[in-house]
Amino acid sequence: MSGASGTVLRLVAALACGALLLACAAPAATSAPQWSATASFERCPWSFGQAGVDVIRERAAWEQLLAQAKPIPASVQVWKPQFDAKQAIVLVRAGMKPSAGFSLQLQAPAAPQAGKALRLPVLQTRPAPGTLQASVVTSPCAIGWLNQPGSASVELIDAQTAQPLPMPFNKP
Repeated sequence: MSGASGTVLRLVAALACGALLLACAAPAATSAPQWSATASFERCPWSFGQAGVDVIRERAAWEQLLAQAKPIPASVQVWKPQFDAKQAIVLVRAGMKPSAGFSLQLQAPAAPQAGKALRLPVLQTRPAPGTLQASVVTSPCAIGWLNQPGSASVELIDAQTAQPLPMPFNKP
């Protein structure tokens, strides 16, 4: 190896090592909360007859919720949340609706802001005016397994307007 090419190789190696050290020393980027899984139902297995939101952060509460389901949805029964500080189950219920065609869907969580509630967008759909729908009482709900919830409180927002959903979805 000649002197010039050896110097270039040593320079490249030094730069690569420096870049590696900087990458290791840089603080890890905080990732946004994500849904591990979600499910939506036209007839909620957890129909308590009223609209609302439940944030489950403990295994005992999760097992109690599963026991209350009529029946336990297979898509949810397989979930195995760890219930550490980075996981929670969120159940959103729309309450009783007068016909088919109503639904709730959980959307990608908004980026968290320090000291504020975690904002969870919910897409609400309803039958278009003038359309024929089955005359059956429904109770739509959506449930999700959330990774990295961070904040102790949750605020549901309308996925289309980004405005907070009215009570009883958001409790003080």
